[in-house]
Amino acid sequence: MFRHRVFRALRALLALVISSIKVTGRAPVGKDDCKDGRNTVAVVVKNGGDAESDPFAVRLIADGDDANQQSVSGLGAGQEREVRFDDVRLKKGEHTLAAIADAKASVDESDENNNELKATARCKAAE
Repeated sequence: MFRHRVFRALRALLALVISSIKVTGRAPVGKDDCKDGRNTVAVVVKNGGDAESDPFAVRLIADGDDANQQSVSGLGAGQEREVRFDDVRLKKGEHTLAAIADAKASVDESDENNNELKATARCKAAE
């Protein structure tokens, strides 16, 4: 019984969330956020809890297709880390980007439903 309470207390201290998605170094605003072709997308992950996390995966999805997945070795309490996805191919037009922290559900958190963030980016034709 005591062990179960300790586990529940530790679980309440972990909270991995995506705090932002950046395309070519800035948050997308829905106009000229990127160029047709290869782009760098950065995902900022935050551990809003009071305990260090175990290793976890961050997944980037572009227009419903998995673009890439990166491993994070762990994240200290209150810390943020930028995870870069290079060579994300985006064509001219509007795109929905979704980032998921703990994509493989390997970290036991107090809220497993707040790990995703979506953003809309609009790419212009390459010059």
